[in-house]
Amino acid sequence: MYSSRQKPTSQSTPGDKRRRSGMVVVMFSILLVALIGMLGLVIDTGFMLATHRQAQNAADAAALAAAVERIYRGESRDSRSQIRHRARRCGLG
Repeated sequence: MYSSRQKPTSQSTPGDKRRRSGMVVVMFSILLVALIGMLGLVIDTGFMLATHRQAQNAADAAALAAAVERIYRGESRDSRSQIRHRARRCGLG
């Protein structure tokens, strides 16, 4: 006999359009929040990598400067204090 389902009609009512536009707004807002979250994660990761690279460059420069001074000037001071001094000059301390 008759089923409990109604056959879909090709004509939509104004209520259907309002319901669909409401769903689009909800989906858009959820996806916008996710997109902003991913953008923040990308920016933070980039900042972290740049800071790490800068610290590594300063540490390399301090170690190289201490090694060069030790080779050319001899061991006038303790090498650890020399490395600490050069690291402070390179921006690590």
